[in-house]
Amino acid sequence: RRIGLEWFWRLVTQPNPTRIRRVFQATFGLMLALLRYKVFSSLPQRRAVVSVITNEQGQVLLGRRNPQFKFAKHFGVMRALESHWQFPQGGKGQNEDLESACRREAQAELGLKSMEFVKVLEAQTSYVWNNAIRPLWLNKGYRYRGQILNFVHFTTAETPKPDMDQFVELHWVDATDIISLIHPKKLHLAEIVLTYLQTKHEKKEDQPKI
Repeated sequence: RRIGLEWFWRLVTQPNPTRIRRVFQATFGLMLALLRYKVFSSLPQRRAVVSVITNEQGQVLLGRRNPQFKFAKHFGVMRALESHWQFPQGGKGQNEDLESACRREAQAELGLKSMEFVKVLEAQTSYVWNNAIRPLWLNKGYRYRGQILNFVHFTTAETPKPDMDQFVELHWVDATDIISLIHPKKLHLAEIVLTYLQTKHEKKEDQPKI
């Protein structure tokens, strides 16, 4: 106890699977997690776009992620995506502008070919992934520590169809119902979108009627 090795003495004298697993996680597991965190924290953040797509009734499009998506399998978050509703989003290519990136993602994942551009939102946000649990061998495939997100608003009269790869279900949702449906990890994005929609609605009401 004085030299901090009681755990080692108990491991040798009282070995059992539970103790061995706990000691491994507290020593080698911790060192591996710190190594992963250090490696991935040195990487840049990915530029990405969030598509705020509304229909003629003013409803907002949300999609339910596919738990079997390759990203979920690689990062071990399949269970967390079983009921994961979010705004459509995706990465922005190096030579793409925000609008073009959204249109490309919307056509591939939602089957939307006709969307009317409204505006790029002024708000921007970012987040960092849980890099301590990322397998090191995925470094080459996922060369970022997190994402920087911009928001782009579009309207459409088309009926979206999920690609069954990224999304397995799509719904038009009233703005007041977004918070109750969207995944908790995406709440910070929902707050930005709702603030924008509320401000846009108030400005529309303030316009003089002719």
